[in-house]
Amino acid sequence: LELVLLGANLDTQDEPKLAQLQALERLLRVRKHGMPFCSLMWGDFNSRIIAFDELGKVGVDGKFHLDESSVTHLVDMLKDQHGRRQLLQKDALVFRGHDVHGRLCRHRSNRKLQEMFSLHTDAAHLEVPLPSYKRTPLDHILSEWLGV
Repeated sequence: LELVLLGANLDTQDEPKLAQLQALERLLRVRKHGMPFCSLMWGDFNSRIIAFDELGKVGVDGKFHLDESSVTHLVDMLKDQHGRRQLLQKDALVFRGHDVHGRLCRHRSNRKLQEMFSLHTDAAHLEVPLPSYKRTPLDHILSEWLGV
């Protein structure tokens, strides 16, 4: 059994992301004719939390603004495991419904990703950690601190 490692930096827009995934699917389909393999993809899927109804409404300017109660609601969701699990279900990868603008959220690229891979959103038995964004690797921090 071979391990196929795939580093991802998927596009933020649905159609280009779908094209990237379709190209990857073709590549993996060709590999099926060789040795058995398992593929693991990591990196930036460029998936975001949908602005969902409980967060408030769109202002008169047509833009969505988080008010104090919406920020408090998000912070409360992040505080415990149950809230983080609920917030994970608002991820564009799995969210089905309308956003605060009333638009139906169904991204074809995200459905394709779900067809191709088992995702973190599928693992209901795992704890949902606190979110992070673009962490600086520890070796880089230590190198700067030590001046090497």
